[in-house]
Amino acid sequence: MSKSKNKEILYHLASIELIGTELSIPADFTGRETYDYDITVQSRLVQKNQMIRLNLEIQIKAEKIEYGSLSSIFWFSIANYDQVFVKNKSGKYAIPENLLLALNSVSISTARGMMFSAFRGTALHNALLPIIDAKDVLQAQ
Repeated sequence: MSKSKNKEILYHLASIELIGTELSIPADFTGRETYDYDITVQSRLVQKNQMIRLNLEIQIKAEKIEYGSLSSIFWFSIANYDQVFVKNKSGKYAIPENLLLALNSVSISTARGMMFSAFRGTALHNALLPIIDAKDVLQAQ
């Protein structure tokens, strides 16, 4: 639940879809202690279902080489959709920033667990997504 300009936003995580995982591990790879993570988040409103669809992709890299990735979709149901989303002056709908921040945070945290589960027992077993400030991801969108 979130508040937007004194409007309470009633939302919940309705569904999670694991789109795919990928490993690109060379035969001589022995693992690393640190990795870089590129996180891409795209969100869109789905008016007919009164939901927000958030696509999340995380790429695991080291020294510009991609070793793996995880792609997922998170569906958030918005109970008071019509009160939260109204057209702006240019005729477009906008997701309130504080709501988007909360949804990004939930999605990234959930994806961290999905990554651990997906890569457990592989060369990327120790590629643990660090705790990330969702504001940094929001600014990159």
